[in-house]
Amino acid sequence: ENARPIDKIAGLEFERTELLKQVSEEGTKREAENAKLRSRIEELERDRSDIVAENERSNDAVVEIKTEVVKIRNENEDILNLV
Repeated sequence: ENARPIDKIAGLEFERTELLKQVSEEGTKREAENAKLRSRIEELERDRSDIVAENERSNDAVVEIKTEVVKIRNENEDILNLV
């Protein structure tokens, strides 16, 4: 009669140990996945910064081109007015 409660306790302790192992393994997997996601976020943030800088350079180039177009139009108008 005393052996049964001891067996039950041993069985419960075994189950507890197995559950703790599972929880630990799942936690390790989650930590690894979180590390991958953090790395990906950092990569995307770097890419975003590069894209913003590239867009600014492109916008500057567009402004320069528009300025040059206006200058050429004005020069053409001056030439046409002389003729």
